[in-house]
Amino acid sequence: MRLGIYDVCLDEQFALHYSWSTEERARRALHNVSSLLQPGGYFIGTMPDANVIVHKLRDGMYTSVQAPH
Repeated sequence: MRLGIYDVCLDEQFALHYSWSTEERARRALHNVSSLLQPGGYFIGTMPDANVIVHKLRDGMYTSVQAPH
């Protein structure tokens, strides 16, 4: 893969948080992304806030999910 060839880099919401478990991993992930972007390129990443999810689960705002039959 050639470096600096992409205009935009997107990240799956539930994958990015694995790269951010430590500051070192976060810095490495951002370095890897920036090395693949052309100058002026964009990185668009999202990740869930685990604290919000846990609070909603505890408050009963989410119910169990069942697989479709």
